[in-house]
Amino acid sequence: MSAFPRHARPTNKPRLPIQATAFDASGVVNEQYTVHPDRTAQSSGKPTGLSSGTDQSQYLSWSRLQHDDVSGELLKTHVYHDIPSSGYDTKDTNYTETVFGYDPQGRRDRVVSPGGTITRSVFDAVGRFASQWVGTDDTPSSGTWSPANNSGANMTKVAEYQYDDGDDGGNGNRTKQISYLTDDVEANARVTKFTPRPLDP
Repeated sequence: MSAFPRHARPTNKPRLPIQATAFDASGVVNEQYTVHPDRTAQSSGKPTGLSSGTDQSQYLSWSRLQHDDVSGELLKTHVYHDIPSSGYDTKDTNYTETVFGYDPQGRRDRVVSPGGTITRSVFDAVGRFASQWVGTDDTPSSGTWSPANNSGANMTKVAEYQYDDGDDGGNGNRTKQISYLTDDVEANARVTKFTPRPLDP
């Protein structure tokens, strides 16, 4: 599928790069790229797609998305800064990679950025965001990482969320966000409090 932003009738070409999206056999997006407006194919003054012979050597930008074959979850993205004329080439040399992980309930709970920074999201018993952790090593000395099993890893809690003022049985409204700055002591953190809007009678 291609988009032709700001199509100019005098030239029958877009003024901006052509935006193209490719899908796999199940209809999931697996590539997005842009090409020069000169690659516009047209009929009767209207764009119909990319001109014959357009390949990745003409790409101006390119990103690839890898999904799980069964769940459809996004596993990796590759964003190119040096596009090869063919093939995919090499991580870091040609593209940056972001990796995503999920918990058994299918919630995204782990992101590894191109620079290696790991962001972990922790959920409470009813599926709400409970806290967020950042570091470069989430492999503990034994077992699987969790806030209670951080020995051997270097994950640091950077945010924590509270609901219904900490009371059980509420409506699930977020009432406090704690953004930790230097340590995990609330008194040293930036605290934002929220007041839920009361229900209309």
